[in-house]
Amino acid sequence: MTIRQLTNEPQQGPRAGAVSSEGSFDLWHYLAVFRRRWWLIVTTTIIALGAAWWSQRGQLPEYTAEVLLQQLPDEASMSPWGYYFSPDMGSHLDIMRSGEVLSPVVDSLGLQLRFKNYEDQRTRILGSLMADRGIRPSSYRLVARGDDLALLAAREEGVLATGSVGEPLEGPGFTLRVTDASGIEQDEPVEFSVHNFDMALESLERRLRIEQGTGPDLIWIRVTNPDAAHAADVVNTVAHSYQRHRARSARDAAGRRRQFISAQLGQMADSLHVAQQGVIDYQARTLYDPNTEDSAVISELLAVDASLREFGYQESLLSGLVAGLQTSGENDQALQQVMALGSDLVPQGPELNRRLQDFQLRRAELTASRFGLTSEGPQVQVVDSLIAETKAQARLAAEQALQLLRNRIREERGRYNQLAGRAGSLPVRTAEYGQLQQRVEAVQGVFDQLVTRYFEAQIAEGVEVGDIDIVAPAAVPVWPDRSYRTLNLMVGLIAGLLVGLVGTLLVDQVDSRVRRLQDAERATDLEVVGTIPNIRSLASGSAWPQIGKEAFRKLRTHLRFAGAKEPPRLISVTSATPRDGKSTVAANLALTLADQGAPTLLMDADLRRPQVHTTFDIDQSPGVSDILLGEASVAEAVRISADILHILPSGRGVENPTELIGGPGFEELLEELRERYEYVIMDTPPLMAVTDAALVGAATDGTLIVVRANRTDLGVLQAAVSQLRRLRVPLLGLVLNGVPTGRSSGYAHYASYYPSYATGGDGEVQKKRPLLRSGRKGQKTG
Repeated sequence: MTIRQLTNEPQQGPRAGAVSSEGSFDLWHYLAVFRRRWWLIVTTTIIALGAAWWSQRGQLPEYTAEVLLQQLPDEASMSPWGYYFSPDMGSHLDIMRSGEVLSPVVDSLGLQLRFKNYEDQRTRILGSLMADRGIRPSSYRLVARGDDLALLAAREEGVLATGSVGEPLEGPGFTLRVTDASGIEQDEPVEFSVHNFDMALESLERRLRIEQGTGPDLIWIRVTNPDAAHAADVVNTVAHSYQRHRARSARDAAGRRRQFISAQLGQMADSLHVAQQGVIDYQARTLYDPNTEDSAVISELLAVDASLREFGYQESLLSGLVAGLQTSGENDQALQQVMALGSDLVPQGPELNRRLQDFQLRRAELTASRFGLTSEGPQVQVVDSLIAETKAQARLAAEQALQLLRNRIREERGRYNQLAGRAGSLPVRTAEYGQLQQRVEAVQGVFDQLVTRYFEAQIAEGVEVGDIDIVAPAAVPVWPDRSYRTLNLMVGLIAGLLVGLVGTLLVDQVDSRVRRLQDAERATDLEVVGTIPNIRSLASGSAWPQIGKEAFRKLRTHLRFAGAKEPPRLISVTSATPRDGKSTVAANLALTLADQGAPTLLMDADLRRPQVHTTFDIDQSPGVSDILLGEASVAEAVRISADILHILPSGRGVENPTELIGGPGFEELLEELRERYEYVIMDTPPLMAVTDAALVGAATDGTLIVVRANRTDLGVLQAAVSQLRRLRVPLLGLVLNGVPTGRSSGYAHYASYYPSYATGGDGEVQKKRPLLRSGRKGQKTG
């Protein structure tokens, strides 16, 4: 495997391999995130589970009582005109929650008293309570002392009242009567509070669940309470209170209707008398009934009109036929139609038609055969003359019939005009009489309806039951409601886990530190050429140290194939910020290159805070600064460690390290070292602290940037790489240091192989060079 060729230009576009790698390790990344912040997940889970348990702590079993109501049609709600008005179901629900309905419930059940313990024994202990409505809310205790009871204030030692069971106990603003004290323990008194009326009313309204049933006229009332009997008492009392409220409202409405109708009846009686007197006066004036005369005249007029219509049709028919006979001459078809009209229109028509048909038949017999007579024959001419005479008689008869019909039409029209004149004077008298009768009928109808409504309102006023029926009264619940304690605990557990997991992911998203190699590659557009496990977590004497050494061997392999023509020889190692492990990486990389037999020099180019001499336990001076100042030679300053690695420490401290490194002497030193060694590994200062690393990197073949996993900030790393690119420093890539040795890092499978690598063929353990760790002064490499 090769890494990207050395270049000063950033690589363009995302790398497909990085994306694929990221997709492959997303699951393990998230698992690593959860493992890294397991404490947050455990904490939120414990808090949520504790909150769920605390909310269920000491909770008593609860019972739900319910009552079913039905709205009945209420005749008392009928208007005087017969319309039925009823409030909708939403109005019923609102009225049931009103103080008008719930106030009697609070008074009758003593709901101004609220138990703090013994909530499931309220019905058995409390007999009655009478309290002032404006009482100041206070807490009290009820202590059983043998057969006697003592009433005490909650925060005072003085006794307010004493008495036996069944006797009233007087408190400030209230009177309490206990019916049974057998369940009150000596060391646990009954604790209760007395509230003002408005607070008790609001509390009852919150506890009531009033809902519409499956039918449009059904209502459910439900209450849940630890005392089953008390729950049943509450819903039954609410139902009866609403029933009484509806009955009272119906009686009041009926009374108001009765009074209104009574006043209207007096007015309508006067109006009826006036209307009836008007009819009597009209009949006395005219002495007859216009309706009877109108009916006779109109019937006769209609009969005459029908006759005129029929005569007009007959006239049009005869006129057309006569006109046809006069214009067509010998028109046999028109003649036959005239004669076929019958004796009603043409009296001689049937006889003439029969004679004409006989003559025409006779003529046909004479001329039909082959040997028959011709038109010129005497017999034929006689028959033809008879036919012509018959036709002339038929025409004359039709004309006479038409004249008679016209005379009758004139007579009927005269009669019609006479009847129409008589009928024209009748509408005025008829309309006047009809108006008088209609007025009497209208007033009489309203009067009768008001009388009916008056008696209905009078009956409804005396009825005590309204339009609400209690279909199913509430019985005392036998079985408690379903407990959701286990479910709530499970919900709390799941909610805590989800909050912890989501919180962990959110923290991870806002955390800008390098977590994965893909993060560093995307931020810098550089490849990660090496991943170094967390050396501090590697237990000595196990196979895990071999994993660290193998990581540096892989880094060495990457560097050998890094160059386009030859691998880089002068390599600077730096980091974006301090304590990223650059010195440790530089030292172990140099040792790994030296183990391969290549002449290798580890050079400490950090003249401000050198670490190499501490790691290998050698003197700091003479070193790089001494050589650059001309106070020592390379041969005098270089030390040898473990017979394979040459080390050039930083030298004595100077005040101007940047000027020394940026001067020509440093480049000459590097050229000399290039001639002496195959590899020169240089430890340099952090990039964001000083500019020394950039100066050193510009004079080398390439720079490795060490990034510590879970510590280095991505923004800082990106700024450091941008700084090197602006100075055209050749970059070899990133080294991800301090990678956790969990499964997500990819090192988990190495442990099964390295025991065999650590032994020879006969089982004897081979001697291996220990891995250098940062911060361990005095560690030698031998």
